[in-house]
Formats: sequence, C-alpha cells, structure tokens
Amino acid sequence: CPAPCQEQCLRREAGGAIAIRQLEKSLFRYGDPEPFQLPPYMQLSQKVAIVGGGLSGLACALYLYEKGFQITIYEKTARLGGSGWQLDEALAAADFAFLESLTWQVYYHTTIEQEITISELCQNFDGIYLSGDHNFSAAFTVDTNTLQSQENPKIFLGGKILAESHRYSIIDALAAGRKAGISLDRFLKKVSLTASRGQEGPYETALCNDASDATVQ
Repeated sequence: CPAPCQEQCLRREAGGAIAIRQLEKSLFRYGDPEPFQLPPYMQLSQKVAIVGGGLSGLACALYLYEKGFQITIYEKTARLGGSGWQLDEALAAADFAFLESLTWQVYYHTTIEQEITISELCQNFDGIYLSGDHNFSAAFTVDTNTLQSQENPKIFLGGKILAESHRYSIIDALAAGRKAGISLDRFLKKVSLTASRGQEGPYETALCNDASDATVQ
C-alpha cells in the first residue's frame, strides 16, 4: 500500500502519522483469520474468462465467483497470486490455499495469443477480464470509469495493463480487479455500468483535516 492517507493524517501534526503500512503488514503476519469459505450465492450459466491470475485477476474472479458466474482463469505461470507472493512466501501460501477448493477452472502455463487467442475467448465466454502485464493496452481504448473496452463491450481491462504512469501497488491491483468485477456483473445482468458509483475508488473525504487547534495529550 502506498499509504497516501499518511500525508493527510491529523496525527502527523501531533506526534507522527499513523503508520498504516506497518499496521497492515502486522495484520497479515500475525493475524489469525477464520477459515475462509466462499460459496457462490447461486449458480449462473454465464461464463467469464479471467486472463492473468495475479491479484487484480483474482479480485475480479472472486467477486464474480461469489455472484455465481462460471469462472475460468488463464495464468501464464505455475501458480495464482502474482505479486502477493512477494510479501512472505509461507504466509502467501497459507493465504492462497483456499483457492484450490473453489469450483472454477484454472489453466496454468497459458499465454494469450499463443495457447488461446482473444478471438477464441470472445467466442466461448460472455465476459472477459484482461489483467496482468500483457501488452493489450495498445489494442483497446478503455473507459477508466468502468474498465470496459470500446472495441468490444464484453472485454474489460485492468491491472498493470493500465498502470503506465505511476507506481503500481497491491492496493491498486485489488481495486482494479474489484472495479472490473462490478462492471462485469452489471454488464452480464444488463444494467447500468455507471449508476451509483460516484464514491468508488479515491474521493474527497468530508472529514475535517485541520488540526491547528488540536492539543497534544
């Protein structure tokens, strides 16, 4: 997490900003979460292809899996998780273990436009999310509010594909995947992709950020 909140943290003027990144790392390392279970609410017939099994792809896949869609993931490496493995190998292995129990299909060692093409995906799936470090950005024009491509309405793009001008964090990856998941869910249900999404992602807070009158205790 790039911790942008620390720059505006009121505690910064009263002894030091809250170290949010260190808190998040501590939760990841020392937390003891309940066993994770993610049963779909219902089984739907519509199929979604997720290209890239990194954090962005997984965030999208899990969101849509929970909604009941049929999920197929295409991953070019031998495991899911992408940059999540950079945090701590043992902890990441434990955190990702539940993925093996989900009733979706995963094709490892699969590179798009080699083992399978975009055209084939369009023929076989109702929705597609292209993520990861694939060089698709030049081929598609993307609506940054919904991540839908203008060239083909069933194709959505996110992840590192769209992260050319700034440092791409784990939080960015998860946020992009969830945004794509919401958009795909709405697209497949034939409802508005843009309604009631004004506060999705970063937005200006209504909280007071002037601590000039605060007293340090």
